[in-house]
Amino acid sequence: MKAGTLVKGLDLLTVLCAKSSDYSLTELATAIEIDKSTVHRILAVMETMGFVEKHQETKRYTVGPQFRALFSTNYGQIQRGALPVMRSLAESLGVTVALRIREGKQMVVIDRVESNDRLRVSFPLGLRHSISFGSAGKAFLAFLPANEAMQLLGSGSLTKNAALWSSLARIKKRGYATSRGTAVKGTVSASVPIVTAHGRPIAVLSLSWPSAKYPNRQIKQIAEAGVKGAHRISKALIDTPRETNESAPNEIAISGV
Repeated sequence: MKAGTLVKGLDLLTVLCAKSSDYSLTELATAIEIDKSTVHRILAVMETMGFVEKHQETKRYTVGPQFRALFSTNYGQIQRGALPVMRSLAESLGVTVALRIREGKQMVVIDRVESNDRLRVSFPLGLRHSISFGSAGKAFLAFLPANEAMQLLGSGSLTKNAALWSSLARIKKRGYATSRGTAVKGTVSASVPIVTAHGRPIAVLSLSWPSAKYPNRQIKQIAEAGVKGAHRISKALIDTPRETNESAPNEIAISGV
């Protein structure tokens, strides 16, 4: 980014941080007094990096998870604790490893290490999905107290989603969740919660790969490698003293309910 473009990008972040609401492309262009095509180009770069987030339905912009992580010691601790393990898993297994946290009723990708394979699964930073969608959300839900999981899924979820509740019990027992082709056809994912000393989920580690890469019989082996990796991250976070008086990581993870 050239100096002038960098200044414009910082101006956009300043506007986005000014109040807790989202902005349209036109509103942002008007606010910093430059043309919409330039604003769109800068926002596209910052969205790729996770500093800006574009809501797919409304097409409006807010600050992204990577930007929020800069100002949250606890998010930063989770990322620092997870990254060495994520790199190790991606390199040893040839899979893409994503780190997700919960924001409200959604799971958000805040970091990822991609496989070096030509054919690989790719996740953009800031990618959001419903907490009930795919293996990552289910891995998180399975380790929450039942009353909190029910709040997130809706008051009628117990009768409407009996199969889901049954699957959450199985996920908690074995320690991981799996999905096949849920978001993208031809892919497989195994997700494991990263938990506090009390067993409360604060993030999810997801391992994803093209289904053609490994036979079905190896899914369990890969998932169990993810479980071991998540345990290492959990232990590192438990052993790391809190750096500030912010809410604990598990408290951040349940905000916005």
